[in-house]
Amino acid sequence: MREFRDARQFKAVVQNYAKAHNIQNNQIGVLWKEIVLDDLLERISLSKYRNNFILKGGFLLSSIVGISNRSTEDIDTEIKGFDLTKEQIIEIFKEICTIMPNPQDPLMIQLTDCHKIHENGTYIGYRLYFDAIAFQKLRFNIKVDVSTGDKITPREIKFKHHLILEDRDINILAYNVETIVPEKLETVLTRSIANTRLKDFFDLYILLKQNETVDFSILARAFNNTCKYRKVQYYRNGKIDFDYCNSTIKLIENNPKMNMLWDSYTKSYSFAKGIRFNDTIVATQYWLNQILKNE
Repeated sequence: MREFRDARQFKAVVQNYAKAHNIQNNQIGVLWKEIVLDDLLERISLSKYRNNFILKGGFLLSSIVGISNRSTEDIDTEIKGFDLTKEQIIEIFKEICTIMPNPQDPLMIQLTDCHKIHENGTYIGYRLYFDAIAFQKLRFNIKVDVSTGDKITPREIKFKHHLILEDRDINILAYNVETIVPEKLETVLTRSIANTRLKDFFDLYILLKQNETVDFSILARAFNNTCKYRKVQYYRNGKIDFDYCNSTIKLIENNPKMNMLWDSYTKSYSFAKGIRFNDTIVATQYWLNQILKNE
């Protein structure tokens, strides 16, 4: 991170950034966390482990579509090249925290806790917690999820992440859009009307609006791989049951609770204001149709 004279200047720069990007209310607190995550990600990119961590999830989406269009409070990564133990991941991140991107970097970041993540009773990785302090006055808590096993189709990409408070990029490994969309779509279809993660719908919508270049043949293959790996009920005998998928989308679209949850989501996140739930359903259906066409 760039040098700041003191805490007052640091806060002023962040406040000006928030104003320029129409980031308001509770999202300003999220912005502070994203700035700290930015700094930690650069430390990862400068470490000897930079080719072992693959960025995914909300932070990657924020980087793709712009921080004013999508926010997050943590970093999600996939790790490769390691059969991790808790002790190993702790030592790796302790080492990463000691890296200073700039000798005058105001942030001191310290690992405080680490525990296993389980999903549906299955171990999928580790969640790490960090404290960050700047000028002995500004304190932040952030977390990083490190998982293993998910299928990236065909492989991770080299990605340029633009730093929030500086006009420069860092190089990291990341998921491709052709894998991001299928993972989001699978979550929407599998959770159906029990889904309380409205960000999944928003992400499918914003990725379509962003006009990212997508190879639809890879997208279809990635969706197939994701469904097979996650053993979803609509993947049978090596094929996707698209009738089931289409009926699930229709069920979600017409469910009053899902529509109410979306209204609540748009009130909580300014970047979603003005987007109708039906807009996200149209985007979800679009992605599924493209997969079906390219099967």
